[in-house]
Amino acid sequence: DDESEEEAKPAAKPKEAPAEPFADIKLEHSVAGAEKAKDTGNKLFQEGKIEESERWFSKAIWLVEESGKVTVSGTLRGILHSNRAFARLTLRQWSSAETDCNEALKLNSENPKALYRRALARKELEKFQSALEDANQLLPKLDAQNNAAATKLKEELESKI
Repeated sequence: DDESEEEAKPAAKPKEAPAEPFADIKLEHSVAGAEKAKDTGNKLFQEGKIEESERWFSKAIWLVEESGKVTVSGTLRGILHSNRAFARLTLRQWSSAETDCNEALKLNSENPKALYRRALARKELEKFQSALEDANQLLPKLDAQNNAAATKLKEELESKI
């Protein structure tokens, strides 16, 4: 019968914390390991290796939020989410990018990069009103150099509403 066949199988491993993603990415389970993952993700992004960059940011987020092994500042966690959002925007993963920006903004509501990236993601998701609210919140936080792109985005959004 079926029960005896199941008993003959090797015992399953006991349930533990969520499985470690991207086992090929080896990180020290420490703040230094999380920083190394962030730096590697940034370097890969600059080299145009966006998918690999996203994997490194994801691994770092797992390390600091899900592994239960490392505690880091909310600032670093917010940067990791914002950076992964940028990679996901580049990969056209709009919904995931918006989610990462939401996490980054929960950790630091004044993060201009996360606000801008969320506005971009929301624009692509056709959440024009929400995107415009992000752009309006963002503009007073920017210097002249960064203001032009945000102003252009705001104008695009206003034309959609």
